Amino acid sequence: MHLPALARAVRAGFAVNPFNTLRYNMAHDQKSGGGSHFFLCWHSIAKAALTQNGLQQCLAAAFAALAVFGSSACYAQTPQPGLHPLNEPCISCHLAGIDTTAANAEKLVASQEQLCGRCHDNTMQMSHPSGFAPAPGKTIPAAYPLDWKGELTCSTCHKVHSDAPDKLRNAARRRYMCFD
Repeated sequence: MHLPALARAVRAGFAVNPFNTLRYNMAHDQKSGGGSHFFLCWHSIAKAALTQNGLQQCLAAAFAALAVFGSSACYAQTPQPGLHPLNEPCISCHLAGIDTTAANAEKLVASQEQLCGRCHDNTMQMSHPSGFAPAPGKTIPAAYPLDWKGELTCSTCHKVHSDAPDKLRNAARRRYMCFD
């Protein structure tokens, strides 16, 4: 979240704790010929009143990060067409960052709906639900894994690190997957 978005969050009453929410990711900017830029990602953790002291801490952390990493400009990480998690640092989604393995990959920095919603913000509300448990007694095929909470989420039907059309686990079945 860049500074204008931070101001909107402040007005909306979101708490911003810089020590829990400031994430810095070094990303490779392919459009500028391969130069490395630092991206600051702000993630709001909880909803609460933001105090003046909290805002000062938040801004201090942002300027400290810029000073430490020597970036002369503040770049906001924004969704771009054609980019997907393979183009982002692992830490953007996975708590383990570059040390992500099959054993710890499910430990994410936020819910799948929040992570996918960064770019697909209206898709889930307009097309299909996500983040819910199957109906009691309903068996979900093993090809469509539930998350660690036993819920159907984005990755139940989509392989986010896949090159398949729409990243669907079974692209040939498309919309009929839910009617089996």
